[in-house]
Amino acid sequence: MLAFAVIGPITQILIVEEIPGRKNYVLQISVRDSEVVSRHRLAVCERPGAMARDEAGRLFVANRSTATIQLVDTVRWSCARNVALTDSMVPHFSASWGLLAIPLKGAIRLHRYSFRFGHK
Repeated sequence: MLAFAVIGPITQILIVEEIPGRKNYVLQISVRDSEVVSRHRLAVCERPGAMARDEAGRLFVANRSTATIQLVDTVRWSCARNVALTDSMVPHFSASWGLLAIPLKGAIRLHRYSFRFGHK
């Protein structure tokens, strides 16, 4: 679960919905005064896993089917680009100051990322 945005009295929360044997989705739930006021199912990638946001508000999702961490375009809710290759099962990771920190057994893998407008 990830608190995605707070817009006035409404908080948007992202939750990964895992259904065995089916495609996984990200649920976007809007909450106001402890009540769910809106619910959307988003297909941001084939098998979403862990999610993280950096200080600039970029959303990263671990795609378990391709073993990558992907940057998500939050306007179209689709994968914008692959940022890092990982193991197939990443239970959690962190994104901050241009670094992805991915914990492994007994180590932490760091991936540097940077985005320049007009370049891919």
